[in-house]
Amino acid sequence: MQQAPVKKKKKIKVPKVINGVETMVEIEVDDDSGPGWGPNNKHRLLNHSLSRVDGPSKVSGAAIYSYDVRLPGMLYGRILRCPHAHARLTKFDSSAASNIPGVRSVIQAPLKEFNFEGAPVAAIAAITPEIADDAIRAIVVQYEVLPHVVKAEEAISPDAPKAISGAANLKEAGKRGDPQKVNAAFADCDTVIEAEYKSQRVHHSCLETHGNVIDYRGGDTATVYASTQGTSV
Repeated sequence: MQQAPVKKKKKIKVPKVINGVETMVEIEVDDDSGPGWGPNNKHRLLNHSLSRVDGPSKVSGAAIYSYDVRLPGMLYGRILRCPHAHARLTKFDSSAASNIPGVRSVIQAPLKEFNFEGAPVAAIAAITPEIADDAIRAIVVQYEVLPHVVKAEEAISPDAPKAISGAANLKEAGKRGDPQKVNAAFADCDTVIEAEYKSQRVHHSCLETHGNVIDYRGGDTATVYASTQGTSV
């Protein structure tokens, strides 16, 4: 009878709870590497130099971004934003902005109370970016600054300022599972550790500035040039 080959062994470290403390311990397991990649010279994509389709146009400066699109009769938009985390609008006068030559439209936001810094207050459309910038600065606004909190634990306290008027800051989205079984499982644990963990918001840095150019000439359709990698209808 042919004897089965002896499997090779290797040592790895795995977490194990000892006396209520998670500790890395070394164990021995079969050295089963599974299927391999095969010879390097037989790969179709791996181990080969692949040129990016959009590489030459981007490194040469020939790539066209949304910001580069210029259309006949194009207007430029600017947004006036609230500088406060929570404020109520008490005065809005756009007459000086509307009277600037080249300004085509001034639109005020329908809201009177703003719940975050950067909330849109008004929008300007003008024939050049410079005129749009001047018009935004010409709008006269005054605010009543209202209380706000920043930390989540402060926001869920009963007397915290409301992030949205008439709505609670904390809303139960739903429940799943069996609370009795969960409590029973915790009761049988050697150690229960409660902790709070926080992570910073991460945002990728884009090569292209965020922006949109919309070519609308009446009817039910428009052509949109958008600096995004995800589109949907």
